[in-house]
Amino acid sequence: MNEYLDPELVLPTFAVMAVAFLAISFVIILWVKPIPNKLLLLGLLMAVASVGFGAFLPAMRTAAVILLTLAVVCILAGIVCILISHIVGSIRSCNETKAES
Repeated sequence: MNEYLDPELVLPTFAVMAVAFLAISFVIILWVKPIPNKLLLLGLLMAVASVGFGAFLPAMRTAAVILLTLAVVCILAGIVCILISHIVGSIRSCNETKAES
């Protein structure tokens, strides 16, 4: 099997990537207020992390696929939340204009 990194660098690389992922996730959760935006940003972060894990650490390919699947679910959930809020907003505005007439 082809190895991309020196075996001695695999664990430190994984540790740095994991700590960076957790730190950025924590910042997103604390500072971003709307839930759909949190879901979209966390999904994008998971997608980037999964590509990093899969590209730099060949032994992490299975974990990278799982993380990428979770990223797709988070992104789709964020899109659904945005669409639902848009539909509810348009229904409310339609009802308000009917009530004024």
